[in-house]
Amino acid sequence: MIIEVLLSTKSVGGEDNFAPMGMKRIDETMVLVRPFRDSRTWANLNERGFAVASITDSILPFVHAVVKDRLPDHFPAYLVPCGVIEDPCGWAELELKRISLEGDRGHCLFEIAYEESRRPFEGFNRSRCAILEALVAATRIHVRGKEPFLEEFRRAVELTDRTGGEEERLALRLIGELTGGIG
Repeated sequence: MIIEVLLSTKSVGGEDNFAPMGMKRIDETMVLVRPFRDSRTWANLNERGFAVASITDSILPFVHAVVKDRLPDHFPAYLVPCGVIEDPCGWAELELKRISLEGDRGHCLFEIAYEESRRPFEGFNRSRCAILEALVAATRIHVRGKEPFLEEFRRAVELTDRTGGEEERLALRLIGELTGGIG
């Protein structure tokens, strides 16, 4: 199963980067992520070889990471030179063991150097799930065009009207600003 995490990396120059990323647990000690080769995440992993996978039940850290209006609030990880988002459900500190390219995506196999759970994952309501899908589609407009994004965004708006709250409405507004109002 692939779960969505907020993956943090750090450049050689010390700049923090946070990106929504699918992560697959291979076994108790190894995980796999597949960043796009033209992403800052891919560059940072090639340069430094460390990451943190933060798990959260809030949609806003994902949105801020993509919109780049501000870095998600975070604190330093214990063992690797990357950040952990504030108020995580949990996180894994990762050390890169193998990296390769498969088409336009990287194939990054990590060993878990440290893992901590802080609180239970309270879950995503239907609105947050739809917002996450719209957010992913927004990051791929340049590849897939705007129609897939518009479809996901309309669905997110509909579900936020029915099941969302203030956090979800703010997330939709920020995604709309990111995409120049095409939503």
